[in-house]
Amino acid sequence: MPVKIEFIRSVGRFSDFTSKGNTTFFSLVSLFAPNGNGKSTLSDLLRSLQSGDADILVGRHTLNSDKPSEAAIKLQDGKQARFNGTKWNRICPDIAIFDEVFVAETVHSGSAVEPHQRQRLHQVVIGKESVALQSKMDAIDESSQRIKDKITIITDKLETVFPDLKPKTVSDIPEIEDIDNKIKLLKINIANLKLSNEIKKASPPQQLIGLASPCNTASCLATGLPGLTAAAREKVTDHLKSKKMETKGEKWLQMGMDWSDDGYCPFCAQNLAMSPLFELFETYFDETYKEHLRELEQVGSDIKVALGDKILHEIQLAVTRNETAMAFWEKKINAKLPVIDVDILISSPVNLAFTGLIDLLESKKQNPIKSIQIVPDTEWITELQQACELIHVYNEAVAIVCEQVEELRESLEAGNLVDSEKSLISFLASKKRHSPDVSDLCKKYIRYEAAKKKLTNKKAEIRASLNKLCEEVLVKHGRNINKYLRQFGTNFKIDNLGTNHIGGKARTNFEISINDCSVKTTNGKNDTPHFGNTISTGDKRALAFAFFLSVLNQDADLKHKMVVFDDPFSSLDSFRRSRTKDRILELVGKARVVFVMSHDRDFLWHVSEKAGKQQTALKIIQENGSSVIAEWDISADLMDQYQKDVMQVRDYANGDTPKDLLSVARALRPVFEGMFRREFPEMFGPQQWLNNMIDAVVNAGEDDRIARFKPVVRDFIDIKNYTNSFHHSDEKKDKVAIDPEELKSYAVSVLYILDGGFEKEVAA
Repeated sequence: MPVKIEFIRSVGRFSDFTSKGNTTFFSLVSLFAPNGNGKSTLSDLLRSLQSGDADILVGRHTLNSDKPSEAAIKLQDGKQARFNGTKWNRICPDIAIFDEVFVAETVHSGSAVEPHQRQRLHQVVIGKESVALQSKMDAIDESSQRIKDKITIITDKLETVFPDLKPKTVSDIPEIEDIDNKIKLLKINIANLKLSNEIKKASPPQQLIGLASPCNTASCLATGLPGLTAAAREKVTDHLKSKKMETKGEKWLQMGMDWSDDGYCPFCAQNLAMSPLFELFETYFDETYKEHLRELEQVGSDIKVALGDKILHEIQLAVTRNETAMAFWEKKINAKLPVIDVDILISSPVNLAFTGLIDLLESKKQNPIKSIQIVPDTEWITELQQACELIHVYNEAVAIVCEQVEELRESLEAGNLVDSEKSLISFLASKKRHSPDVSDLCKKYIRYEAAKKKLTNKKAEIRASLNKLCEEVLVKHGRNINKYLRQFGTNFKIDNLGTNHIGGKARTNFEISINDCSVKTTNGKNDTPHFGNTISTGDKRALAFAFFLSVLNQDADLKHKMVVFDDPFSSLDSFRRSRTKDRILELVGKARVVFVMSHDRDFLWHVSEKAGKQQTALKIIQENGSSVIAEWDISADLMDQYQKDVMQVRDYANGDTPKDLLSVARALRPVFEGMFRREFPEMFGPQQWLNNMIDAVVNAGEDDRIARFKPVVRDFIDIKNYTNSFHHSDEKKDKVAIDPEELKSYAVSVLYILDGGFEKEVAA
């Protein structure tokens, strides 16, 4: 709390002021200064100290001064608040200031109550608890704005990826498993839907003919002649060995038996009936032997069918046809056929197997009774098995392709191109949405949106509490303000005092009611009633003063505050001056310090005279080109205007010889005028003179306080008429001869009335 201004340098009119004498602030501080000497500068100094706003003083820097603006104010705790030209080392928030700045920033701009004034008024009137809640809301707004800025950056980035979708929509796009494969299949499906007729007509690939040796090949090769005795088989074998005919001898003998069907040898024509070998050969080469040979021939034919060139040619044609078909189908289904080099992987091992089997068969034919076993690990058998397995695998792949072709054709029957294209858009959006970069943006967006929502909910809770509190506070303000307006004698009141949050900023709104008609506080046209053309300047000032007083009335911390008034009234209306004085006096003792600045000595004297508490009287004077705050003796200063006149008249009436009779004559009327102004300040101001006062006495009712002067109204008139000759200075009047005895009688009459002697006579 400020208790003394110790120095001010290069601030406005205070180019170089250092405190001298006793200028400590007590419960009431009265400061007199003519206009233009630094009252507003002091208001700004205290406002800067209250808010910490250095710009207020920087803007007040003394013109043409090359020194920095500085100030030092002693505080209640003994410490010092210093301004170094750029900032305060301490601030004092417990200062309330009523001046032109308060009026312009908080209540009105003259013609209207502007939006920024409504916002500022809201901060002033809602009270400490409400201000704390409002500060929390403002802090939330700041945090929300920072989050919104981040969301905007993310939104801009997401719009480059998803230009037609809102961020919320993008973040809600679900993730789809195996998305790449599903996109691929969907693209194929869409392409297929577009080629529906071709797909229905196109042939799928065909399975290859299976490879295998005839099923009875191995058994035929291994089988001898079951009906042939071992002795016969041995004799024939021995005979062939003796003739060295093991390889093709049996074939030769079998041919010979066919040519000797007449019983004679086809070579020597001998009769074979008597030959024991011929009988043996007949048994050996019987019908069973021939049937066995026919079986071997059939096996040879079967081998040629199963492993011959024709089947290889058919396989090659099938593979070629399938390759052509797959060139069409591979783009439409999600399946492929293995690539087969028929010549290397099939033809070569098949030819090798064919040759191996035929060789074995030929060997068997040469010796049908011999059992020939196919060795499993033979190279051509292994390669043939591999070729068979390859064809099996190939045919399984063909089966899968054919299954998918069938499914595709079925889907085309029920498929919808538009729906599929929509699905593809969704799938592609999902893939982009869940790509690493976009996914990170969406995570941030979701996190920031959640934080923003949390702040919004918190703000809503605080706003509900604030609205309830504001409603209670504003109801009290409404009553108090209208009470003060009545006390100031205005012809209007305020209505509909409330708050709103247009544009996100809290505002206090009100309307003016005159004769039960509502007048908007906004500006308007001249042909309609509005704040600017309906309310007088004095009434607007009274309205601002009523708001200020109402705020103080509800301030629980008023006892700790300094309340500053800078020329609190602008009207010359004595009634309003008196009411202003009364309201200020009500604050003395409630506030820690009441600091009243005015250019009106008389007003300050009335405030000081009624305060009755320890107080400080100061004035601003000029010394060496600088405004200076000095001690002020109110009584001595005002004596120059009133009390000095009283003392001069009293001294003359008591027998003192004045140096100048004219000065005594000229003091008579001001004594009466001063008496009336002091006793009836609500009736008479600086511009009311003795004529007005006499009229007031004459026209007073019986209950009016001023009616007590009716018994001496004639004396007032006589003194007025007497002093008319001396009241205004000019050369002729200054030379008028004055009768000392006549002057003395009027002086005695003035004191008789001033001291209340006439009232004692009336009472007697």
